[in-house]
Amino acid sequence: MQGFRVNDSNIAITAGKSYFPPYQVSYRDQVWVGLPNTDTTVSVSFDPAGIIFIDSTKALKAIGEGETTAIFTYKGISDTVPMIGVLPADSFAINRTIAAGNFRNPAIWSKGVVPDMYDSVIIQNYVMMDTSITFRVLRINSGASFTVNSNSLNIHLGDRDDNKGVIDNYGSLIIQKGNITVQGYVRNHSASTFTMSGGTLKIGGNGGGGDVSVQDGTSLFAAEAGMSFFSFTGGNLQIIDPPIGATSQTINCPYDFGPDSNLILGDGLSVTTSNNTDGFGGDLFPNKIGKLIIDAKIRTGNRQFINKKPLNVKGNMEVRTGSGVILQAPITVNQ
Repeated sequence: MQGFRVNDSNIAITAGKSYFPPYQVSYRDQVWVGLPNTDTTVSVSFDPAGIIFIDSTKALKAIGEGETTAIFTYKGISDTVPMIGVLPADSFAINRTIAAGNFRNPAIWSKGVVPDMYDSVIIQNYVMMDTSITFRVLRINSGASFTVNSNSLNIHLGDRDDNKGVIDNYGSLIIQKGNITVQGYVRNHSASTFTMSGGTLKIGGNGGGGDVSVQDGTSLFAAEAGMSFFSFTGGNLQIIDPPIGATSQTINCPYDFGPDSNLILGDGLSVTTSNNTDGFGGDLFPNKIGKLIIDAKIRTGNRQFINKKPLNVKGNMEVRTGSGVILQAPITVNQ
């Protein structure tokens, strides 16, 4: 190895949000390649301390307002990055639960009203979703749960003009029925639980440019190692576009999907391009999934599906018109 760097600069982190630095390393050929932003061998310190910290998931978070310098070190090589911690201009934009209950009950919310499209929602209790709604960000705290169990529900997080919507799950996310659209990404952290037996979880995190897309290095659907429970037995997980970032992945999940689950890549309409040469694919897929539908409309602009590790499809595999598949590892279809 000849070099290590953080491929970003002058970073502003707003309290309540996570930032995962895009690491890169170079070798003798001088080509820079991505290093996972969860790499535990990267150490980080701050000067001065007390403005930004790094948590157990390797995410950087702001706890104060001001300027600091982050020093990243990997295998004896360091890179420094100026950073700014930003506190929300109006903390009223965060609406937390203060009791268990149904989502549309204003009595369970810290603001005394049901969240709206401008709110970042923090679930601290057991909450049952009982209304169609749009809001910005959903965080489920450890020990809390968020359940969607009605076909009539349509839940929308984020804005497709910036794709900054997030489901940040530290607790329990349960999807049994209904439709959830996230204009951004979904991250299930270590020790969390994810259960999906029906409904649709649709993710669109690529707006066609880095400033309106999920940041490079972040997977669109991630399930971290060490989760307490992961079960995807039915319903649809749909990814509209491959990630814009060259070091991102569509799916980062070490847990198998159930035989009756459906993974849909594309929506047959969008042709938004990607900088990721793996397209919808990569090497962090589960070993087994249910039905696989590739509906990318076109194969140009890195919209193809490149399979880079052995994949067992327990349902069937459907490649729709215009879509492209490249096999760098076998796909075995066992109906």
